[in-house]
Amino acid sequence: MNILPIDDHANSRLGIAEMLRQMFPEVSVYEANNFDDGMGIVRTTPLNLVFLDVHMPSKGGLDGLGELKMEFPICVS
Repeated sequence: MNILPIDDHANSRLGIAEMLRQMFPEVSVYEANNFDDGMGIVRTTPLNLVFLDVHMPSKGGLDGLGELKMEFPICVS
């Protein structure tokens, strides 16, 4: 399973990533500190789950979710 947290707050992102790695050693956790970097990972890596911060200063939340859904319509719910 591949999981991607996208969050501009390093402590939140690193905390989620570390918790997932400890609880599920078989899981690959990727990290992005902004939406554009996250989309780069989404486009090149088969992911099972994306955590998206809804309060990022550049793009996140509903704007980012809308863009993600437009590019990957079947995967986003």
